Amino acid sequence: MAKTTNLAVLNKLREATKRLYELELADLDRQIKAIEVAERPRGLGAREPGNVPDSERAVLRAIQAAGEPLRAVQIREIVGASQPSIARWLRSLAKQGYVTRVGGTRNGTRYGVAKEVPKL
Repeated sequence: MAKTTNLAVLNKLREATKRLYELELADLDRQIKAIEVAERPRGLGAREPGNVPDSERAVLRAIQAAGEPLRAVQIREIVGASQPSIARWLRSLAKQGYVTRVGGTRNGTRYGVAKEVPKL
């Protein structure tokens, strides 16, 4: 059996320690990334307050210009977008508190601009 020298043992210990250190760093990097992803804003209304996309601004402007609550169909005619887009934008604006639903289903739901929204 070959005799192991102190130098060889120390070199092996150094390599093992180096590998363990690299694995620990990689694990910490994974944990940091997971927390960053989990804390990232998502979904409708995830934007910073006041950061309204141009498409949604067009919807707000149409309702403000009318001076009264409008049905989604009327907004679609003014803005010139598809019905699914208008519905998505209205949901987003409602979630952010810029638009309120007015009226029942008999005459169709109408959407009005919340009073605290500044003139666009």
